[in-house]
Amino acid sequence: MLTFTRESSSESQTLAIAGEVARCLRPRDVVALDGALGAGKTCFVRGLVAGLGGDPRHVSSPTFVLHQEYEVGNWDKGPEASRQQGGALSPQSSVLSPRAGRERASEIARVVHIDAYRMSGASDLESIGWDELLEADDLVIAIEWPTKVPQDALPRLRTIRIQFEVGWHGSPSRVGSPRLSEPEDPRRTCGSESRKDHDRSETCPTSPMRRLSFAIPTVIEERFTSLVRQTRQCRTCSGEITADNPFFPFCSERCKLADLGAWFSEKYTITRPLDQRDLEEG
Repeated sequence: MLTFTRESSSESQTLAIAGEVARCLRPRDVVALDGALGAGKTCFVRGLVAGLGGDPRHVSSPTFVLHQEYEVGNWDKGPEASRQQGGALSPQSSVLSPRAGRERASEIARVVHIDAYRMSGASDLESIGWDELLEADDLVIAIEWPTKVPQDALPRLRTIRIQFEVGWHGSPSRVGSPRLSEPEDPRRTCGSESRKDHDRSETCPTSPMRRLSFAIPTVIEERFTSLVRQTRQCRTCSGEITADNPFFPFCSERCKLADLGAWFSEKYTITRPLDQRDLEEG
């Protein structure tokens, strides 16, 4: 099994990671999204739909109808071409980046989005035609709260598991921890204007860091190796960073300034005398 983590400090990063995942998907794949309320699972599904050439404005958490279905690969035909079962489209919603992954659209025509939060067992899966969905050769399934359904119902060799954790600069924690909480910004709902119950918390990430832990079955891991990043730890907060980060070897401007402040406050000390080479190397 291939396991790795990716980190996101913004809505756009979460959507971008989901777009990368979308390009690796094939029909009959199941993407199982687990994590606390407000961890960004529904936002991730928006990124999947956009990455497969669908309209992410249609995506909202299907809490009460259990599942919704979105057509992908046909955004050029306009929003009316996408299909949604049991959910309403908000025409005023903001548009996200389209078609980052149209190469998959010829194979994948639908994304079935399931919210298992209120499911109580196999009978609920049967009510939405779970077995038929697994056999369909033109769709992928994204399921939130997969631990709410019998685990043997998920195809072991086709299920991509992603665990969402929320933390501050690489320190994961549950959403709602007083140490991590931030004021909710009502403008950052990533396209959905009507939310109820737990869906009110399932907005796109607004706090500084989300950690996404992936587990990919061995038989399909080759498709997902492009998602693995060679990473290092931020010198200030130990969060995960890649060499293409503009603040490398720090994860953010905040951490870079914190490190600089440590020098000015004399928290850092030089353990040997400076020589000319140190000055030349900056």
